[in-house]
Amino acid sequence: LLANSNFSCSRLSMHYGIASLSELFLYQIHSLNCCMMHTERLDGITKKLSVSSKIIVLDGNLAAGKTTLGRMLAEKMGLLYFEEASVPYWEKKSKERALPPPPFKGSCSLENFYADPKSPDGNSVRLQLLMFHTRLLQYSDALEHLLNTGQGVILDRSLYSDFVFVDTMHKSGFLEKHAVDYYYEARANSILAILPPHIVLYLDVPVPEIQHRLIQRGRPFEQNISDSYLQDIEDVYKSKFLPEMSLTSEVLQFDWSTFGDVDKVADCVNSVHLTKGPWLLQTDSSLHQLKMLVENKHRVANLMIISRVIPEVTVG
Repeated sequence: LLANSNFSCSRLSMHYGIASLSELFLYQIHSLNCCMMHTERLDGITKKLSVSSKIIVLDGNLAAGKTTLGRMLAEKMGLLYFEEASVPYWEKKSKERALPPPPFKGSCSLENFYADPKSPDGNSVRLQLLMFHTRLLQYSDALEHLLNTGQGVILDRSLYSDFVFVDTMHKSGFLEKHAVDYYYEARANSILAILPPHIVLYLDVPVPEIQHRLIQRGRPFEQNISDSYLQDIEDVYKSKFLPEMSLTSEVLQFDWSTFGDVDKVADCVNSVHLTKGPWLLQTDSSLHQLKMLVENKHRVANLMIISRVIPEVTVG
């Protein structure tokens, strides 16, 4: 779960709240001018890609140092940095800020989760589904940028590691099995349609140091997180996430207990030679189809729609 909060499960909007066209990349201006319509031509995407055209994801426990490293690494390597998703992407881009009236909005709050993770109102279920949805949309933006510009990106977490929190919450009794089953079905449906990151960077920090950094960070709702909860997060990362990602992505692990040398991390990333994963099998045609998908945010959002009903997220 994220460090920012007060989320709301609001409806989607296609209106972008853009302050200035100068804030956009050329491909984003093109999308607005064309009303999100796409031509069917193949535009030679592979010609735009270079050795630095990679999706890189930073992962690790709470307060592991992902944000600081991500920003410094992106600046050093000339990549675009995506901070950890903190608000629903559609709400962030939308001019229409008003929320639907109760009972349709299904409010979600991270503070409420930490205050009462077993709350009977379904907050924990909606919050985790919202976080996956947000990360899915953010990841689609990262893919869109890569495929349109050739510039590599660094993300602070992604939808691929989101299940770490689901498994931890389930073990702690915060999520029931029916909610976990719903989540994993929606996750599988979504991930099948996209490509995984080229590289995963995992920052390994022991739980006592994580607790120390949470205290230093000073966010009130993070001050009572138990050692066992943080240890469970670490355990799921190491026993499930890292082995799973190593099948399709290059995984680099760093001891970040005292922070590390950004230059050395950059050197490690630059020295990676991709030897596995679906990116090696892509053609201009397949990448064009992926580009068409990620440029259409309604199609991306609809990847989470499944034929399963659970009371926490169902109206009527």
